[in-house]
Amino acid sequence: VILSLMHLAALQKRAFGLITFEAHVVSQKFWPKGKAITLQDKIDVAEISSNGAGTNFWRPLMAAFEFRQTEAALKPADIVLITDGSCDMNDDQIWALGNAKTNTNTRVHSITVGDEDYSCVKKFSDHISQVTDTGDIEVIKTLISSTASGWKK
Repeated sequence: VILSLMHLAALQKRAFGLITFEAHVVSQKFWPKGKAITLQDKIDVAEISSNGAGTNFWRPLMAAFEFRQTEAALKPADIVLITDGSCDMNDDQIWALGNAKTNTNTRVHSITVGDEDYSCVKKFSDHISQVTDTGDIEVIKTLISSTASGWKK
């Protein structure tokens, strides 16, 4: 899914940001509008792996909103959260995410992988897709058509 989004950004000559996370933000990368996303960039992203050190949505989502605020090329932008875990968020965090979404006119599309309980994701996502098979091409088709033509709820 990440590689598909990178490819779409490159084709449309749009900026692209990537934040990887576990229980904390692991890395942040940004390709400005007009800077080519190279084959090596795609290979580097494909090689990203997780050590399974927990899941925390709050930190990466807030980092994504900060990214969006500081990088002019990411306005407008959507956030795509891809997770294979679940976590709890308190009411203040859910309220702050909703406020950040409203203030920045940003949508959050979540892609859940596997059969975890994703009730927390429902609290802040505008759209959710679930992947139970890593070859589920329908999720990628929906995501790409949604970014190109507006979100379907």
